[in-house]
Amino acid sequence: MTQFLDMNIKAEHFTHMAELGFNVVRLPLGYWNLIDFPGSSTPNGPSEITWRFRNLQKLMPASSYRKWIDMVFQYARAAGIKVLMDLHSVPGGQTGNMNTGCDFGDDGNLYFTTDWNRKQGQLAIEEMARICAEKGSTCWGIELLNEPYGPWDGQKLPRDTLKQFYSGAMKAARRHLHKDVPLVINDWPNWIKKYWKHNRFSYEEYGHVVFSTHLYQYPEDWTTDQQKARDSFQQDLDILSDFHKNTGSEIFVSEYALNSHGNGKGDDNFDYGAMTHWFVHQFNQHGLGSVIWNYDSWHEAWGPGQH
Repeated sequence: MTQFLDMNIKAEHFTHMAELGFNVVRLPLGYWNLIDFPGSSTPNGPSEITWRFRNLQKLMPASSYRKWIDMVFQYARAAGIKVLMDLHSVPGGQTGNMNTGCDFGDDGNLYFTTDWNRKQGQLAIEEMARICAEKGSTCWGIELLNEPYGPWDGQKLPRDTLKQFYSGAMKAARRHLHKDVPLVINDWPNWIKKYWKHNRFSYEEYGHVVFSTHLYQYPEDWTTDQQKARDSFQQDLDILSDFHKNTGSEIFVSEYALNSHGNGKGDDNFDYGAMTHWFVHQFNQHGLGSVIWNYDSWHEAWGPGQH
């Protein structure tokens, strides 16, 4: 783990991002990077996976990861970039395997539904707030939870339950953070439209609250036609525009990618530059801006490192 982190967090990465024009980097963190569970306890979950949680916690204590979190802020500050801290994985998991740190087996499992797991998740957010406050203006804000599953397909994370969790977590974060530092609520476009358009948080009680969403399309076949690729995002862009214009709350796109147009290799003729130019213009027009996933994606055609 230490070798991996040393290899993937380097000053030249941040210099390169700044040269490309980026001014904010989103830093995904798992709860195990931020808090230790007391004694031999783990997040709630079936016995067949809690041993995985314990092994994950045994890799290193949370305090050991602080070295690399500090390095991210150090390199970002030197490059003139701000950092958005993102709780990408909560105890028990709020979404599929890609956000858990270990294999749950069935990708549809989530166990963030228990009081114990949500309590520990709040402690992780409070720790992020402490770090953010310590880093001053280099810390742009905190994204409270990445891509929570919706209460469909047998999942049991109703948005009213999520709102209750956010309420407690934001109050805990504000014990350390000034009210003007953004706290970000992330959800998929349909939930932005159906729920968060009608459920927001006052500045007086919670401080500066910003919303974010993720825009992805996964056609069965690669979309190599530029206009068709753009048209596939129109419904989500309409939701973004409507929220931006009619709620009085700020919103931005905290993930989008350049996937599903080609393999990103030498024989790929899709005009990624034109697509990115269009994305950035749309997101700036209908919100605060955007964050592309990600700097050095394993999939060549997803992030900006190759294009």
